[in-house]
Amino acid sequence: MRKSLKMTLVWLGLSLSCCILTAADGTSSQTPLKTVASATVVTGPSEIKTADGKIYRKVEVQRVEPDGLAIAYEPDTGGVGMAKLKFRDLPEDLRRRYAYDKEKAASFETDQLRKQAEVRTRLMAEYKDGTNRLAMRLAQEESLAASNRNAHMFINGGGPFPDPLLSEKIEVLQAKADSGDVPAQKVLAIRYYQIWETKRARDSREQALHSLRPLAESGDSDSQLHLGWILKTGEWYDVQEGVKWLRLAAGQDNRSAMHTLGVMYQRSANGVPKDIQEAIKWYRMEAEHGYTDPALGSLYEETGDAIEALKWYAIAKRYNSNANSFYDTLRNRMSPDQISEAETRANQFNVGPRAQ
Repeated sequence: MRKSLKMTLVWLGLSLSCCILTAADGTSSQTPLKTVASATVVTGPSEIKTADGKIYRKVEVQRVEPDGLAIAYEPDTGGVGMAKLKFRDLPEDLRRRYAYDKEKAASFETDQLRKQAEVRTRLMAEYKDGTNRLAMRLAQEESLAASNRNAHMFINGGGPFPDPLLSEKIEVLQAKADSGDVPAQKVLAIRYYQIWETKRARDSREQALHSLRPLAESGDSDSQLHLGWILKTGEWYDVQEGVKWLRLAAGQDNRSAMHTLGVMYQRSANGVPKDIQEAIKWYRMEAEHGYTDPALGSLYEETGDAIEALKWYAIAKRYNSNANSFYDTLRNRMSPDQISEAETRANQFNVGPRAQ
């Protein structure tokens, strides 16, 4: 998805450059012969010499416009060239032949410049919007990664792991865990999870699953989150089983699980079909627990509900500066009444209890 979005931005950038370049007078370019063959040829002189002394040979007039002639010709280097010759640079006999009118030419050029400006403005807006959306996707991915890194450092909402356990070797933790030490079991499970995140090897995955599953089954929401994340990720994944554990964690107010589910349903990730309403449900639940991702606004924008989209962008600005550009872009397309309604809804939104 990120690759296709970047390619779209490159295309828009190139289109914008081409739009700006076409404003130059008398420019020429090498063009494939088939382009000329498909054009409408107007009978005209076989050779044209402009006021600055440049000579165009084997000329075919492709199009007559109020301000000049669009021609095909044979350059000195061979092949086929295309050029736009302004009437003001052509001999008097050609001006008369093609009924050149100075006022009509000026009006036509003014109109062309206006149209080019409109195209540049539209392309700039599309390019900016595309850039903003790419920034949002990158920020969203970083937000998800950060939320999961934070989850590693908390157990069941009870704060950081005790320092002595953090420095323990795996062998020592394993011995404590085998003797029934619950804090050691939790730290050991997270340690194996971190090894799996680094190595993504099957043996480390099985070790992490073996350590996490009993804790997840006992109701520990962080273990449910990590178990769900492993099951839905990479090779050997079981996405339905992963979603099951993520839903259980989210049901215990685990905000990282809510976010993960929102991303999965928004992007059709890991084989989960895209479901906008399901993605909205999880992002809204996350918002009610203390964090609003700009993605929630973009989902409402995708459904065509601009007021609700602006509302969630306004709320997301409280947590994520990336939401500012989305808010401004959408706001500029809305009426004062719509903006007022969206702001009223945003101000009425109350955050629920915070989760980890």
